[in-house]
Amino acid sequence: MKIIPKNADATALPFALPADYAGFMARYGGGWVFPNHVRITDPEFVDITGYDIAAVQYFLDPERLMNDLNTARETNSYPDWFIPVAAIHTGDVVLMALTADPAMNAPNGSIWIWPRNMDLEWGDEANNRIFPIAASFSALLNGFYFEEDEGMPPPWRRMASPDDAPAIDLIL
Repeated sequence: MKIIPKNADATALPFALPADYAGFMARYGGGWVFPNHVRITDPEFVDITGYDIAAVQYFLDPERLMNDLNTARETNSYPDWFIPVAAIHTGDVVLMALTADPAMNAPNGSIWIWPRNMDLEWGDEANNRIFPIAASFSALLNGFYFEEDEGMPPPWRRMASPDDAPAIDLIL
């Protein structure tokens, strides 16, 4: 797996992160990964969105994470015990549970996808569902693959190969 890191300082995030994600943020500060496709197996998600494959555009750097989180909390877009960690090619958001929630069966560190709808408060109409993707951040990364039909997302399209600089091997 390759990454073009953001190299942003993640030490100022005001909450404790699961070890695998904390290590990723300390080492890379967010960035673009390749491969970056994940299959979404929840049939309700597929019915709502019309797709079962998501391409992660990039993992948020700490500044963008906090900006997106503050906006979501101001608009009550999704439950407070989740933080945004990545952007999906469709505009949807990858979330991480920071507190175990037995009601949603959301263990601490689990990864979810939110079909983005910031026009509605959490719990209203079409903004009342998030869907599981992976049990942990490491499981998400380990589940990534390349989907030929979706192509390579930016910035990979500007490179001859994912092995070219500035891409480096992603190590957790």
